[in-house]
Amino acid sequence: MSLLQDIIGEATAKSGDVPRMLRLCLVLAKRLQHQPLEEWVRYELEGYPVDVGLPAYRRFRCRNRGVFENNGKRMTLDIAMSVLPEALHPYYQKADVHDGVGELVDLLARTTANGDGALQIHWPVELAVHYGSEMTENAQCVKAWKEISAAALAGMIDQVKTRVLDFALEIEAVAPTAGDIAGTDPSVKEEKMTQIFNTTIAGPVQNIANGNTNVTQHARFDVAPGDLDGLLRALRGANMGNDDIDRLKEAIEQDQAEPATDSMGAKVKEWLGDVTVRAATGAAGIGLDKLGAVVVPAIKHYLGMDS
Repeated sequence: MSLLQDIIGEATAKSGDVPRMLRLCLVLAKRLQHQPLEEWVRYELEGYPVDVGLPAYRRFRCRNRGVFENNGKRMTLDIAMSVLPEALHPYYQKADVHDGVGELVDLLARTTANGDGALQIHWPVELAVHYGSEMTENAQCVKAWKEISAAALAGMIDQVKTRVLDFALEIEAVAPTAGDIAGTDPSVKEEKMTQIFNTTIAGPVQNIANGNTNVTQHARFDVAPGDLDGLLRALRGANMGNDDIDRLKEAIEQDQAEPATDSMGAKVKEWLGDVTVRAATGAAGIGLDKLGAVVVPAIKHYLGMDS
């Protein structure tokens, strides 16, 4: 069986192995020396970094939910958009999924087995406490998240399969043995490969400024507890503005001068709440993606908190 037939077989099988299908596509991309296909496959397998535009099929309408506490009792409620400033509505009405396909397939399998919810993308804690708590008069929101249904994730994975199938069938029509041996197949010119790739796989891309906060696997920072210089380097590496960095440094110094009541002091929480709102509206210079993936974990590392 040819490489293309293997790919088509996985793409059309009811219980096809999607990660294996993509790895076969990686072999094809390498053998045909086609970088756009190789890059797309790697992103689908390993996950999309926060600074890379997402395909449109990885953006979802979502449901917002939260856990509320009142006198030791907990309840989970839907959160209405009306509790958030209007400027935040576009971000919290939609959710972007950066995770690799293998993780999503595994998540779907566990969701089906357990019969519970699907993917949760957590709000920054400060935002949940400040705005989520407005949902109820006598309870405080302790955490909140954007929720994507299992059906929506299954549809996304099915789109990946369909795009691969379309691509493989188009290539097969031009060169049935493409990719069977290493080296560029002379019957599939690079221009033709790119044309087929653009029409069957690439599609529209969301060039997002404010992305998923559940992408810490792509964060790159090295901050030890109490390492202020390391913290400031991490923030500069996330392209945070100097004014915000100076204000955070001042907030840390003010908290250190006050008796400690919590691992994260009041001034740092106030700073983080302000930056979160401005990040969500595009006024902070960085998006909620990097705020959640780099800035918040870096601050927690500096303060000696669990990240």
